[in-house]
Amino acid sequence: MLVSCQRRQIKQKNLYFFAFKQFPAGKCERERKEKEKQIKEKKNLLILIKKLSTNKNKKKE
Repeated sequence: MLVSCQRRQIKQKNLYFFAFKQFPAGKCERERKEKEKQIKEKKNLLILIKKLSTNKNKKKE
């Protein structure tokens, strides 16, 4: 199944086929998954930092 990132953006038929050949399936999906992975990693890091900082505050008291 070929799905292109550009497909949603280009609605005219002549450009549609051009974009379909230019951007094979998978590349867009990979990039999206990669970005989601990076966002998850950043969130996890922030959560870790918060936990560590709260643990330090508890030990001081």
